[in-house]
Amino acid sequence: MTLIQHFALCEEQLYDGKLILNYFDKEKKYELIYDEPVFRLIIKNATKTDKYQNCHLFNSTDRDENGVNKRRKLGIDNILKSINEEGNYQEERRELNFRNIKDFWTFFNEEKIWYNNYIPEFPKTLKWDQDNLLAKFVIEAVNLARKTKELETNEHRRLLVWETRVRSPKIDKSEFKFFCPNCKTSLVQHLTLYPEPLCMECCKLVTDENGEKVTFGHGNNQTIQGWYPNRKSSYDKSICYINSKEFKVGQDRWGFPIIYYKCLIPY
Repeated sequence: MTLIQHFALCEEQLYDGKLILNYFDKEKKYELIYDEPVFRLIIKNATKTDKYQNCHLFNSTDRDENGVNKRRKLGIDNILKSINEEGNYQEERRELNFRNIKDFWTFFNEEKIWYNNYIPEFPKTLKWDQDNLLAKFVIEAVNLARKTKELETNEHRRLLVWETRVRSPKIDKSEFKFFCPNCKTSLVQHLTLYPEPLCMECCKLVTDENGEKVTFGHGNNQTIQGWYPNRKSSYDKSICYINSKEFKVGQDRWGFPIIYYKCLIPY
């Protein structure tokens, strides 16, 4: 179903006391509940455990140049030490009420980079096919960010986290948009590891650093190999260019070559 149809379904499933979403920022924990007839946002101080579990998601340099997770590299003791130095946890609580879910989203989306400021919680009771009232708003905002913003790798990762939190098998796959980083064409199929792959037409435009056309396919032992089609000689680099913009070459899950701008390193 479309996002609009899914939103209508979620509205039908609303009941008094229903939890819509838990999420965090660096200091606070937020709980959005439908408290008929309003949506109530409960704001509390995050516990030390909350901060430890989510601190790496807010760190823009959470991986070094080799892709090593710095959080694991530093070790649990160092992370907990820095958190414990903040002092004892003190309970604070305040509430905000919203007439409808659209009013909440307007409040939530005020900063326009909510995906950098907030991280959703994945409760143990969360089911893979559970429908979320915020799915339409989150997915539309994620699609817009991918199309209009020059996103860093960590921003792509955070968008994917939010998209995963509200994803439902009932929503048509075509509602989840990825875009060619060169021409911004919407891509029908995508791999989450490669959020910015070139479309088929732009793959025909790639060159080496000197502007000579190159292509990629399978070489010996099913590895990815580049060629100069005009002189039928090999091109042994995994980097190519369109108008001096650098792209990388990798393999998709089926072993076929894929040319991309950024790649996500899974957690």
